[in-house]
Amino acid sequence: MSGGLFELLAEGVTPWHAAAALARRLVGAGFTELDEAGAWQLKPGCGYFFRRGGSALAAFVVGSDPAAGWSVAAAHTDSPGWRLKTAVQKPHASGVVRIGTEVYGSPIHSTWFDRPLAIAGRIFVREAVGPREIVVRTDEVGVFPNLAIHYNREINKGQAYDLSEHLNLLAALGSDANLQSYLGRIHGFDPKAWLSADLFAVDPSAPVELGADGLFLSPRVDNLAGCHAAVEALIASSARPSAKTRAAVCFDQEEIGSSTWTGADSSLLGDLVARVHALAGGTPEALFRTKASSFVLSVDAAHGVHPNWAGQHDEAHSPLLGGGPVLKASARFSYATTAAGEALVAQAAERAGVPLQRFVMKSTLTPGSTVGPITTSWTGMPGADVGIPIWAMHSCRETANRRDQTAMVELVAAFLG
Repeated sequence: MSGGLFELLAEGVTPWHAAAALARRLVGAGFTELDEAGAWQLKPGCGYFFRRGGSALAAFVVGSDPAAGWSVAAAHTDSPGWRLKTAVQKPHASGVVRIGTEVYGSPIHSTWFDRPLAIAGRIFVREAVGPREIVVRTDEVGVFPNLAIHYNREINKGQAYDLSEHLNLLAALGSDANLQSYLGRIHGFDPKAWLSADLFAVDPSAPVELGADGLFLSPRVDNLAGCHAAVEALIASSARPSAKTRAAVCFDQEEIGSSTWTGADSSLLGDLVARVHALAGGTPEALFRTKASSFVLSVDAAHGVHPNWAGQHDEAHSPLLGGGPVLKASARFSYATTAAGEALVAQAAERAGVPLQRFVMKSTLTPGSTVGPITTSWTGMPGADVGIPIWAMHSCRETANRRDQTAMVELVAAFLG
């Protein structure tokens, strides 16, 4: 049931590309795309989805009872990386254009050096009827090259990179003087019509399998694996009748705090629940009952025990790659899991017949967070956090195991019912 994961990891180079790939999968499974600005007509038992801002996606199957509650699997489409400053483009005598970048989220800087990078995202161009959006992706065109060891003999003792100087993308644009001309030539628009852009330097490489035991190395495992699990589980469970409404929601901007129009700290999920509830004839009082009967399962990457840094893990909470999905908990509620939520997830794992590992951060360290606590606090729905274990979270390329992803899809499908 992990089929399609590698395709999503390869195609989803930006949140817009990821949401488009997920949309194609949903359409292929019989779901109908809706427009948030349009009128909706929904039928119980049918599947629908919409995109907000092109980068966030919410899919759902309408339940038979508007007061029965929702089962929601939540993830995010974005990953740490480098947003381009398109106003900072300086041609160099070596034939490249030096394009400024701004750090997005918390990438491991060193992992991005000396590897072929593409440019991807979206641009808006001027047309008579208004701005036209174009989703773009180039071939490998640039690099962040390291300084030779001969100029820094101490580099292997640790290198601090100056984000303004050392992380400029050196892009080989050929005869084109700037990015606008280069993309205009590729996508057939007049560079003078350029209005604005959301562009990133991305690793365009496809996942690579390591050996024959399920390990693989790939960009964007955090958190396209979560998006894949949520959507595939929703599709797998969609044919079964349910009083509850089931949903897979893939937010954007989790890596920078989620406080955006398309992030988990927005009205997206709350708007969806209220809208579907009202269209089903639910009363305002029943909406509160609906929320109280709902549950949000945040599906995001977890830390697998690292064989070369095993001392960084709590020995009682050291999930293994290949050992199955991980339930994540935190005393500071960096994750949404409570004991009640853990019990619910544990029973879902039992129904699915998959193992469930546990993770708690070593007490001397501080864990990151997910869409779980934000989503549950904003909607008033309880929740929990799960994820597949990976190595090198936030690296340009992360390591995971396909067996864990298969088990995660099965776990989320059992949760959705």
